[in-house]
Amino acid sequence: MKGVFLLSSAMALWSVGSWLRAAEPRLLKYSEPPIYGLTVAAPWEDGGTLMINLPEHLEISEGGLGILRNTDKVPAGHWQAAEDGRSAVLDVESTTIPGARVKATAKVVGADRIALALRIDNGSGTIMPAPRPLYCLQYRKLTGFPQWQENFKHTFVFIDGKVVALADLKTATADAAVKGGVVRGVPQPKSAFVERAGGTIEEGIDAAIIAVTSLDGTRKVVTAWTPGRSMLSNSRIPCMHADPYYGEIRPGGSAEATGVVLFTEEPLEKVMGELLKAGAGAPAPQPSAPPHE
Repeated sequence: MKGVFLLSSAMALWSVGSWLRAAEPRLLKYSEPPIYGLTVAAPWEDGGTLMINLPEHLEISEGGLGILRNTDKVPAGHWQAAEDGRSAVLDVESTTIPGARVKATAKVVGADRIALALRIDNGSGTIMPAPRPLYCLQYRKLTGFPQWQENFKHTFVFIDGKVVALADLKTATADAAVKGGVVRGVPQPKSAFVERAGGTIEEGIDAAIIAVTSLDGTRKVVTAWTPGRSMLSNSRIPCMHADPYYGEIRPGGSAEATGVVLFTEEPLEKVMGELLKAGAGAPAPQPSAPPHE
């Protein structure tokens, strides 16, 4: 009888443990494009999935040469997720720049979040201009989140220390389908893609932190990349970006950025504020100009 009780207790503990693990986000095995896509099962019941196109591309010239791109015809690899769905790695060589390599990791680090990192190694033998990354979070398969309606009413960034909906930010084209802005203090040109759409946030943003909420406002997905460079949201996909700044990479050198994705039902101002306070999405310190002789 005692043995039966112990066995029952062990089974109960195992069931509770399994339920707790199931309540975490899960990284799924690669099955379909985008070719550098990482699919995440949301931790909510019937929560759906989030596609992280990581990277969508790593450009080093506007509209031209890139280290990796989601249109690579013969990619050197895909994200590899562990059997338990708690970690994944990407380790691929560029198919366009010999010697350039990208190494990225994703790890479930709690019931509400995934830690990300992406490093660029420059083994090309020449100076690599500051890459312009696009790390795209496609949320249309998350249950209850905007599909192609009122996206900007449910997408938020930091402006002057306040959480602001993109719908409330004026741009050159009032009904622009794409909106984006550069983190203040980052020596990075505005996005030509966003400029063509008339969706540039001219005043800039505080940090590379962006969030989208479900239509009823209860569920939120928040992402940040550090050091921060820019944000972008495209209502046609629909998607959102918080993209990092790598700077110029010298031959034999590397540059790395870290990111986070949070799934939460906590108040949005609280969650985004905690990230901002911790320095997430902040720009990297820039070298000061040499003094005049």
